[in-house]
Amino acid sequence: MVEEIDPTVSPDEAEPDGPSLERLTAELADWLVPPRLEPVLASPDGWPSELVALIDQVGESDPAQAAGAWSELVGAVGAGPGLEHPNGLLARGHWARWLGASGQAQRGLAEIAGVVAEQTRQLGSDHRDTLTSRVWQADLIGSAGDLERSIAQLETVLADQRAIWPGPNFDTITTRSLLSQRLGQAGRQQEGLSLAIEVMEDIPLALAAVFEEVDQILDPTEGFQRPLDPGE
Repeated sequence: MVEEIDPTVSPDEAEPDGPSLERLTAELADWLVPPRLEPVLASPDGWPSELVALIDQVGESDPAQAAGAWSELVGAVGAGPGLEHPNGLLARGHWARWLGASGQAQRGLAEIAGVVAEQTRQLGSDHRDTLTSRVWQADLIGSAGDLERSIAQLETVLADQRAIWPGPNFDTITTRSLLSQRLGQAGRQQEGLSLAIEVMEDIPLALAAVFEEVDQILDPTEGFQRPLDPGE
């Protein structure tokens, strides 16, 4: 007997655990067609956040497929604006990260080294993109088996990030989360646990900072007291 599909049920309701890998793969394929992809290859805004998030979702189930998607994007940007274009460097960094997640850490390390060098030359060592790539490079070193070197480099990048963002911030939260994992893997469980607790405590503060920033952007009168409504 063929099961009938209820047309009143939305796809999200039909998939209580989130979209299936098959559905995510289909969405990703729609993104990778030239008419949709070509306009964003040289975008000054970088890669669309929804595309990056979609590949991350795919990677949670299939890291090799995520690496393959970024490999395809690297090829596309290489044939267009070039591999040293900011979007080319970002794509190569994401590709390296997913190579590591799919068990190809040495290959990822070879790729990310060039990305960090070129971003440092173009943007400077303290640019957010460069710092992010340095975090991925440090984590890849851990994936390749050198935990102590990975920890040392994560601590160095974290210090550089905190010099720019001293308060709770999602960039430092990501770095500290990775550092916590590597500390635990290196047998330094207490240090890793303490750092993980610190991260959990900082997440609500980082969210509050984001909301405050959004409020300031949306409210040009920020700093002036809003008049009370008659009913208040």
